[in-house]
Amino acid sequence: MFAKYKIDINEIISFVGGTKHFSEIIASTKFQEWVSKQYDAYPYDILNPMVYGKDGNIRADIVSEQQFPILKNKHVFVSHSSKDGDAAKVLALFLKITCGINCFIDSMLWNNIADLQKELDGKYCWLREKDKVYDYDKRNNSTAHVHAMLSTALFEMIDSCECAIFIESQNSTIKLEDIKNQSTFSPWIYEEINYINKIRENTPKRYIGRKQLKAFSVGGKMMNESMNIPIVYPLNSINEMRTIDAQTLRELNERSEFLQKHEGLTIEQLAESILDTLYINTGFIKSHILE
Repeated sequence: MFAKYKIDINEIISFVGGTKHFSEIIASTKFQEWVSKQYDAYPYDILNPMVYGKDGNIRADIVSEQQFPILKNKHVFVSHSSKDGDAAKVLALFLKITCGINCFIDSMLWNNIADLQKELDGKYCWLREKDKVYDYDKRNNSTAHVHAMLSTALFEMIDSCECAIFIESQNSTIKLEDIKNQSTFSPWIYEEINYINKIRENTPKRYIGRKQLKAFSVGGKMMNESMNIPIVYPLNSINEMRTIDAQTLRELNERSEFLQKHEGLTIEQLAESILDTLYINTGFIKSHILE
């Protein structure tokens, strides 16, 4: 993880031309076809024979590898509320089609955590199967296993991405009178934001060896995110994320059009150049670094 940003959902809607045009985009055949192509259909039953070791125990690493694979070709990790999935996809589509930037959206590229939970519960957690009654303690234990696998995969996926963008909205954050900063009811958003802001910094290879890289420092899914339990998580570290807006996206679009017209770049070179532009325009790195 190198750079981290936040963008208000209304800035994404503004960038594409307003609410009406946003709705037209997500209803369009082109958008639907692109979304359908992103879903990876893994040829595995969840508890298939491959996940069992010779001793008969389930291998958590293999289950995680099959259900939540770490995809190394993604530039940007998009963190968002499940209710804002369309906005995340519209942002990802723009960055991919216009800028060559590959985004990771968990609900598009990973299997549903609820399916894994259901499989484990159905095999190991019955108290009275004929009555469809689960054992409370066994159910808690299976939940701990599933969340451990997903949390580990989230950490590794975020670590593998160069950049993160968090979509702020009424669905992802709340402001409470007795808490200074923004908060969330979603344990997954809380976890992702903390990983994004506390994970090791990994400088892209194209910047290694350059002095005074940074301009300055700003500070030290799939299932119902909150399950309607009124637990609030403070998002203190959200203040460490730089803000981008519709104008930022327009600048990236203009830069991409210029590069594609005047430079013979590969898709990966285009993606890196647009990320460079993002970092420079938001004051994250100094412009002379790339001269």
